[in-house]
Amino acid sequence: MVSNLLDCADPVQARENTLANYLENGYNNIEGWVMEAARDMTLSLAELQRDYVRPGPILEIGVWLARYLALLSFVPAKPMPVIGVDPVVVTGDRLAHIARMNANIQQFAHCPDLVTIVEKGSDQTTAAELLAISNEKFQFISIDGSHLFESVLIDLKLAEDTLAEGGIVAIDDISNPIAPGVWHAYITYGSRPDAKLEAVVNSGNKLFVAHKEVAAEYREELLKRCSAGRLGQIGRRVVEFRDYMAAVNQPMKLFGKEVLVYPGF
Repeated sequence: MVSNLLDCADPVQARENTLANYLENGYNNIEGWVMEAARDMTLSLAELQRDYVRPGPILEIGVWLARYLALLSFVPAKPMPVIGVDPVVVTGDRLAHIARMNANIQQFAHCPDLVTIVEKGSDQTTAAELLAISNEKFQFISIDGSHLFESVLIDLKLAEDTLAEGGIVAIDDISNPIAPGVWHAYITYGSRPDAKLEAVVNSGNKLFVAHKEVAAEYREELLKRCSAGRLGQIGRRVVEFRDYMAAVNQPMKLFGKEVLVYPGF
């Protein structure tokens, strides 16, 4: 394993080595609920983002043991600040849980010294506070905190206020039947005429959204790369599913706009 310290000094080849370590060891060993389809789409969107936005910081609301946070630290093209917001409410030993989370960050994140954990709920956190830590708006945001309706609405507003132009937001458990508050919140949010975010692609247990001004461009470019075979199995599945739904006259849409789908099965 190439050290994370070396990776920060040489962010080209060494970055790939530490990412490989995460994919081979971190993803499989850190406790969490990130589906492979969501993991793979996150990396595909990260590659696509490099043609749209300059590298920026990362925000995750709801860290648990840092399984997705560690992956997100590799999204920017160069080392950038990564902020996790989590009150760390657990039923067992809280200090032991925090120690496990920090150990995972140290072992698997890209430049762990750039990771900051804010130990409070997102409802107790302001956009100004987060931007004061990151110094700029976020390239990629993960909403994976409380799955209650009111909390997800708060998190969507926080994402709106802190997302960089061309940024992407991943909304966790969008279709999880035991977390109906997530879907309810997104539908309520998306129905508002002043909503700024629009769906791009659904993959695994996450819905990826972006600003309305760039969402269609993201969908078109993602589909182009899928059709050209640049995303391997992911691309093939996205195209096949889209073609099948079109053939049965059931195009995938949210609020009248197409949503790409990577079914992951």
